[in-house]
This record gives sequence, structure tokens and C-alpha cells, in this order.
Amino acid sequence: FNTLSAIVIILIYAGTLSYNLSTSRQTWSFARDQGLPFSDWIAKVDPKLEVPINSVTATTAFTIILSLINIGSDAAFNAIVSLNLTSLMITYMVSIGCVLYRRLTNPELLPNCRWSLGRWGVPINTFAVLYSTFVFFWMFWPQSTSNDAADFNWSVLMFMVVLIVAVIDWVFRGRKVYAGPVVLTEGYKGE
Repeated sequence: FNTLSAIVIILIYAGTLSYNLSTSRQTWSFARDQGLPFSDWIAKVDPKLEVPINSVTATTAFTIILSLINIGSDAAFNAIVSLNLTSLMITYMVSIGCVLYRRLTNPELLPNCRWSLGRWGVPINTFAVLYSTFVFFWMFWPQSTSNDAADFNWSVLMFMVVLIVAVIDWVFRGRKVYAGPVVLTEGYKGE
């Protein structure tokens, strides 16, 4: 154990702490808008500390569980990482695709932006959607031609399970209670 190792450990600890706290705040705000199952519990803010303790606890427990997967199986850890990346790509595709659609059909409904890409906005957004689609497609493929379970890319199965659970939650609960942050955004010019 030396000084460089100590520095790396301190940096990893600080980074993990800040990532976890920012994730808990995002989870809390999504729960506050009734966008998650068990939103009422997750969105509670401790009156004394003025901190969303339940959100911090839930995200910390989830992080610990995901971290422990690596101890049991490299294939499971790789599937989690791959699922994370595919989820990012689908998020980019949907969000940028919605902005692109609005820019092409009814640009006057978009709120004023602080930063604008100007005339390059449509080509850049188009490229971003196409690139995200390309990456999303290839993320589900295995890393090798081997036919055993350890080399299989389980993220496609995990992605479908998450998608099915999300759709079921939306059909039975979410569509009735979730308004989304768009209606709360300054400059929103609802249809």
C-alpha cells in the first residue's frame, strides 16, 4: 500500500459518493413526479435533515447489489454494463428524436433555449439519432462466436424484461398519475 494507491482510493470514494448522491436526487425528482413504482415512499423528504433519505437509501442499496454481482460472475457484470449502455442509447434516441420531430413539425412549440445549434441543429440531431440507433443495434450482439452461456450477451433479455415491467407499470399506474416535468418547464407552450 502506498501513497498513489491511497490517492486512487480517495478519488474513487469521492467519485462514487457524488455519483450516488446525484443519482439519488434524480431518482427523488422522478419519484416526486410519480414516475416510479413506490414513488410515495421514494419521494419522502426527511423533515429534520431536509434530505430524501429513502431515495438515497434505495439508490445506495441498488448500487451495492449491482457491485456485488461482479464477485459472482463476470458475465453478469458485463450484461449489467451492456444494459447500461443500451439504455443510454435508447434514451438518447428517444429524447433527441422527440426534439428533432418537434423541430421539423412545429418548431414554434419548442421553448427558447439558452444554447442553440442554429441551422446545424437538424443535421446534428439527425446524425445523433442515426448513430445512437446504430450503436443500440450492435450492443445486443455477443462479443464472440462462442455458444456457451458465459459469452452470451444477456443484455437483450434484461432490456426486454425492464421494458416489459416499465410498460406494465405505465399501463396500470403511470399514465394515471405521471404528468412529467414538461408541464412544469418554464416556456412550455402546451398544445
